[in-house]
Amino acid sequence: LYEGIRRCRLWCAGILEEVCPQADLGVFQAVLLGDKSAMDPGIQQMYRRHGISHLLAVSGQHLSIVGGGIYLLFQKLGLSRGKRGLTAGVLVMCYGVLTGSSGSALRAVVMILCMWLAEYLGRSYDCLSAMGLAGIWLLWRAPYLITQSGFQLSFGAVCAIGGLGNWLIEELGVQKGWQRTLIVSQAVQMVLTPIVVWHYYRQPLYGLFLNLLVVPLAAALVYSGIMGILLGSLWRPAGVAAVGTGHY
Repeated sequence: LYEGIRRCRLWCAGILEEVCPQADLGVFQAVLLGDKSAMDPGIQQMYRRHGISHLLAVSGQHLSIVGGGIYLLFQKLGLSRGKRGLTAGVLVMCYGVLTGSSGSALRAVVMILCMWLAEYLGRSYDCLSAMGLAGIWLLWRAPYLITQSGFQLSFGAVCAIGGLGNWLIEELGVQKGWQRTLIVSQAVQMVLTPIVVWHYYRQPLYGLFLNLLVVPLAAALVYSGIMGILLGSLWRPAGVAAVGTGHY
């Protein structure tokens, strides 16, 4: 199984090398495969300097896109709830291994599996409970993960979204979508800023506004890369056209 995952990762990396401009290759491989080895150090430093380096980590947004797409595909094919949850769950776990089994990726895998299991059992899904289960499992395997910036940022963001953000929305009685987005983004910044300053000694004041701009666009980057791999495996020009969205 692990050898098959390794070969799949190399196959995806090879297609990206053929369809992506050299300047974009490192970003696509980091976002989709968890591999930053091909990324230009200057570009990587630019992401850190402007407070958006979290976009390069495989996390909940990436797993939601990949896992959600697989789940919906199986639903369209007519699979029962149990079969599509089990099959999609196995594939999502394999994708977590493919991207390097980072703390943020494994946290997202555990949480999405909890969500599908809750749907299968007819139970409600609680974000913070699923995050707690993921944290217990990860720290049981490697207790010193709790000292790493990636672990703290990943779990801090979920705490901010599922905890502080939801609490502020309820207390303020916010109804409009853009207001909810703004409040959640502010909550994430409130929680993550001390962690970023502690580990990286800097935090741009415009980080809040920059994240409001780039986070929605990050989904387009992921979709673009996935389509680039799928179409590029069939016809290279189609793959080049697909990654053009992510380039711009």
